[in-house]
Amino acid sequence: MSMTIILLRHAESGKNVKNSFSSAEMDNNEVLTQNGIEQASCMGDSILNYCKKNNIKNINVYSAKSLRSLQTAEIISRKLNCTFKSIDGVKSFNFGTNAGQKEIDVKREQSKFYHDLTLYRKGVVNSYDIIYEGSKETLKNYESYVCDSINLFIDKMKENELSIFIIHRSAITAYLLFLARKYLNYPEEFYGYIQLDLGGICIFKLKNGELEYLDVNLTTDEFMNDFL
Repeated sequence: MSMTIILLRHAESGKNVKNSFSSAEMDNNEVLTQNGIEQASCMGDSILNYCKKNNIKNINVYSAKSLRSLQTAEIISRKLNCTFKSIDGVKSFNFGTNAGQKEIDVKREQSKFYHDLTLYRKGVVNSYDIIYEGSKETLKNYESYVCDSINLFIDKMKENELSIFIIHRSAITAYLLFLARKYLNYPEEFYGYIQLDLGGICIFKLKNGELEYLDVNLTTDEFMNDFL
């Protein structure tokens, strides 16, 4: 049985323009920018063409509950002529005392934390070793919650079905590392950085319970060139 899953980072919102850390309080008022609306529209067009070429008619669209994810999902679902469902378990990682803060302010006020975070983003620091002060959850607990939530829907998929998850960078990272550990010998005790741009497309295929294909952080142009 073959299934296709697409993980999409939501399109650009005001939070991204301000370059601030995610916050539950901000999730309900961070709308897409005009550029973000155009990004989401292009993503929808690309996925629609992919579905037509591959004769995929059964499409599921799921969204995180933040406003920027919901708006992205609404635009893409309209392109695909389907509805979407908002789901729990795929929210952003809780950055504790830094939630909602601009990165430039955190860099000035918490230089040690920001330096560690920068090295993580450059691929040389294990995120498990970074202390996220005030966070209500550990990174491992967050990973487990995200992966269990996504797998709950993947386990219900049928032959030649497509499921699209429009979620946050931290949730996509957690699930990609889950796949890498399960299928690609990625180390269990290392949480490395994965480049995931706004509107980036990650796609993987499962066939008879095994990973058949994986690609990460594709632009809409790359997605169209590779798959259309």
